[in-house]
Amino acid sequence: MRQLNTIFQEEKDLLALREQVASHPPEKTLIQVFYGATEQRNVKALWSRLVELFPGAAILGASSSGEIVNAHMMEHAIVVSVSLFDHTQVRTALVDQNDDLVAAGTLLGTALAAHAPNAVIVFGCGLKNKNFFDNRPFLKSLHMSLGNIPIAGGQSGGYAELESRPFVFTEQGLVDEGFAAAVLSGNKLCVHTARELGWVPIGKK
Repeated sequence: MRQLNTIFQEEKDLLALREQVASHPPEKTLIQVFYGATEQRNVKALWSRLVELFPGAAILGASSSGEIVNAHMMEHAIVVSVSLFDHTQVRTALVDQNDDLVAAGTLLGTALAAHAPNAVIVFGCGLKNKNFFDNRPFLKSLHMSLGNIPIAGGQSGGYAELESRPFVFTEQGLVDEGFAAAVLSGNKLCVHTARELGWVPIGKK
């Protein structure tokens, strides 16, 4: 597996990425986008260009508030991360509603389960009518549909000073209410999960 990361600023950044991945099978390519730019009205143009330049590749993206590239924290950036797998196939699914979280989890889980998943990455729109809501019913429903499959991901974000709404997308489309996911499949794929909360001990034991 190879990982390529870039900060998107202009067209040539995408063209350079395309040159690096041109010979790689698109069904074994995952393009993740973390969109933290202040001007969010341009996201549809970027999405359209990604679909055009990387036909057949799985694309998974979300709005973000704080972006990480090559272990460096940034703000108001657009990070494009490309994963090139040797033996793992990647597919995506998109649900365009979060009114019924249980139904959304079931629908997404059924679509992903059809591809014999080893792991799933999910991004969700966690803001509705300018209020954050609890996505746990969605995750429970998704887990029940997938069985004992590792699930990673998070909520799409946004900057407080902006009026724009959080969004998620795949190569299939872009939504500001719903969930986007990528499924990783392959008999040589080994998945390990862990979490780090970042706590630093202080004081005496």
